[in-house]
Amino acid sequence: MLVFAILSTLFFGLLAVLYSYREARAHKLLLEKDHIHNQQLYQISLLTQIQDRIGYELHKEKVIDVILDNLNKFFTYTTASAILVKEGALRFKSQIATPVSRSYLIDERRNMVSNLTALTKRNLPLSTDEEIHGSPLDDTQNDRVLSSFQVPFVVNNATVGLISLSSTTPNHFTKEDEALLEKLVYQASHALTKLQEVLATEEGRLKALIRSLTDGIFMVDTQSQILLINDAAKNILVIGKDRIEMLDVLRALPKDYDLMEKIHESISQKKTVEDRGIKIGNKTVQVFITPVIETRTLTVLGLSILLHDSTLEENISQMKRDFVNMMVHELRAPIVAMKDAAKLVLGMIETMPNKNPQIVSLIEIIHSQAGDLVEQVSSLLDAAKMEEHRFILEKKLTDIESIIQNRIELFSPQSAKKGITLSVNLDRNLPLVLVDPIRMEQTINNLLSNSLKFTGEGGKIAVKAELIRDAIKISISDTGIGIPKEKLSSLFQKFSQIGSSSSVSLQGRLSTGLGLYIVKGIVEAHGGTISVDSEVDKGTTISFTLPLNTKQQPEQLLRSQVFKTAVN
Repeated sequence: MLVFAILSTLFFGLLAVLYSYREARAHKLLLEKDHIHNQQLYQISLLTQIQDRIGYELHKEKVIDVILDNLNKFFTYTTASAILVKEGALRFKSQIATPVSRSYLIDERRNMVSNLTALTKRNLPLSTDEEIHGSPLDDTQNDRVLSSFQVPFVVNNATVGLISLSSTTPNHFTKEDEALLEKLVYQASHALTKLQEVLATEEGRLKALIRSLTDGIFMVDTQSQILLINDAAKNILVIGKDRIEMLDVLRALPKDYDLMEKIHESISQKKTVEDRGIKIGNKTVQVFITPVIETRTLTVLGLSILLHDSTLEENISQMKRDFVNMMVHELRAPIVAMKDAAKLVLGMIETMPNKNPQIVSLIEIIHSQAGDLVEQVSSLLDAAKMEEHRFILEKKLTDIESIIQNRIELFSPQSAKKGITLSVNLDRNLPLVLVDPIRMEQTINNLLSNSLKFTGEGGKIAVKAELIRDAIKISISDTGIGIPKEKLSSLFQKFSQIGSSSSVSLQGRLSTGLGLYIVKGIVEAHGGTISVDSEVDKGTTISFTLPLNTKQQPEQLLRSQVFKTAVN
């Protein structure tokens, strides 16, 4: 019985030991699987961070920062460090897990520089920038690097840096640690390399596209250093050098054109700066300076400068202007002669005892149509002068109230004939204003003529003048056909028409479309503004302002004084 009891005890003891061993082994395997699973999760997390980083910023140092910040999830160490070449200097970074002395870091950095020199097989910069994070340095520590290993950071088959783990404990790192760090660094550098390859391909395509453009274009950084220039730009600037610097471009441009000031304006205001009519040799060039803006941070990365050779367009435009001017001058004289002759014949017929009403009617038509032609030819001439900056104002102190009253008297017969009520409302004691009285008459004539043209029988036209702050505001309102909203934006452009086919039925003819263009030019030449408010089938109000001369000389000195001003 004793023997049986002893054997039973031994047997069940062995079973318990075996079961305990199996349980401990299973627990250990479970922990190892859990550790491997966590490492995989950390790897995925790290690679996701790296991918997110290089997804919008191709920056080796930022990628290394992400790696260093996450190594404590995979390893235990004293320091995790990195060194890379950046802008002509060495950049040393270190994450300190436990306090070490300055000499410890110096030894680690010296070892990393030596290995990086051996790997790159070139002389590295002597100056070193340093960035230390984590535990503070403690020079009381008597520590040394007793175990470490380093993994090269390779991008596009070139070693650009090293990542190192070190410890004050001997034989601290295992083969598995080395393999894992190599894997992490390889995956990060591989992702960076792939992105650089994609960007290099796209950059090559972009450069090829820019070089093929017929317009000249060159790109500069925020320091105005030329990054890229195509052959068309070299031809426009007449620069034969292969390597072109900003100084060469500045010498090729006219002395009175400040490109650097335009670049500064484009960067500071983050907008395209456009200049036309720049003369470069015998060429006329348009210049467009456009900032290249990083969409996430709205930072200006550089600028693209486009040079468009508009010589041919300018020559054609000048030919058109010359032709219009010639035709206007050639047409004006015979039309005026026809108008005056018709008026003379009408006067002669009036003295005849047996005048023929039909002949009188025909001659009146000739006189009226000739007058219309004179107005249209004059409009063409005024528009041409405005474009060529030859439109001259002869300003003098003028009673604007008197001008308005005279114009009302002039148009009253026409409005009465059409059954239109013409009213006027003027502020009392309106001050004198420095204007060209002839051009003011032309402006009000044009606006009243338009209102009469587009207002039907029984309608109303009202003229109002009032003093607002330091200006006189003149408004002409009607109850006519109104202007569609889509036409308001182009109302004051050349050759635009207020009405559509309905305007023909009201007046029986179409205008040149220059009237309001000239009105706007006259008003703005006086320093005023013009605006329109209109609704279809309800009417239109066109208002303009004339600024008062707040530093006027005494009236008696200015009434006879004429100021000639060229309109630009």
